[in-house]
Amino acid sequence: VGLGRAKLAIEDFAGATESLQAVIDLSEEEDISGTLVQSAYYYLGKIALEQQQPDQAIVQLKEATSIERSDADAWYLMGIAYTQSGQLDEALNALDQAVLFVPDFTEAYEQMALVFDQQGAGGKALYARGMVAYSNGNLDEAAEQLQAALSASPTLAQAYSGLGLVRELQGDKDAAAIAYQQALHLQPEDFT
Repeated sequence: VGLGRAKLAIEDFAGATESLQAVIDLSEEEDISGTLVQSAYYYLGKIALEQQQPDQAIVQLKEATSIERSDADAWYLMGIAYTQSGQLDEALNALDQAVLFVPDFTEAYEQMALVFDQQGAGGKALYARGMVAYSNGNLDEAAEQLQAALSASPTLAQAYSGLGLVRELQGDKDAAAIAYQQALHLQPEDFT
């Protein structure tokens, strides 16, 4: 895995692929740690994205996330791969998984905003941009964007959750509780 990563760093994609695939091949014969195998799949997915092969990236990243469900980076890359292959709903599902595990994952929210823009989902794009601002610590801007998202899409539970996070960091626990309650009313299984 280390050799594959080193070769990836110098953009020797063929050499990196060979080294990483060797880990996967060995895992079928030997008892190799799931973490090492998961890393090999992750980096193979990353290589496929670098080589503009989103469908191959999806295959590799699905393997990575089947081994480690909480790998937000793999979910994020899968979201990019799905976007590149034109599968926007699947992209959003993958990006949702990324931010579920890392609620301040700026790049995932940025990608989400791009996908929502492509879908013409203005309220949801405002939500994603609000969460970018939240992730960057711009709480006033985040609150403004999330309020705009709720004006455009009053039943957008994620925007209420995001607003709850923002209000909590701003020290307004009453407003945070109200936002969280509204999120739970709209989406009772909301993990946040």
